[in-house]
Amino acid sequence: MNQLQHEALLLEAAAEIEHGLQDADIEWTWNPRQKGGRDEPDLQGRADGNIVISAEATASPIPKGYIDSRIRDTLKKLSAFPGKRFYCVRTPQMQQRAETKIVKAGYDIEVLLLSHNTG
Repeated sequence: MNQLQHEALLLEAAAEIEHGLQDADIEWTWNPRQKGGRDEPDLQGRADGNIVISAEATASPIPKGYIDSRIRDTLKKLSAFPGKRFYCVRTPQMQQRAETKIVKAGYDIEVLLLSHNTG
């Protein structure tokens, strides 16, 4: 079930991000099955051949246990990608935890809280 939630979150993220870039013609690539390697994000957008968006997503609702360390590892991975970077989440708890980690590490990553809660 988490795979389907992850895929839905990525589709919603692409639509939300593209909506914010109103005049851009974005070509999207994605890794919906959470199988992306260290060199590829969950979602990436290109405009005129250049990477302009890199995004990671988590459908986990609460940052407890191993999820907390996965947030840290995912943000570190995301920070190395080009373009505007987004970390996409479903809950305010995940948003707050990710924002704390981003500030502490000094990353240039925006947390995108998406409204359709499937968790």
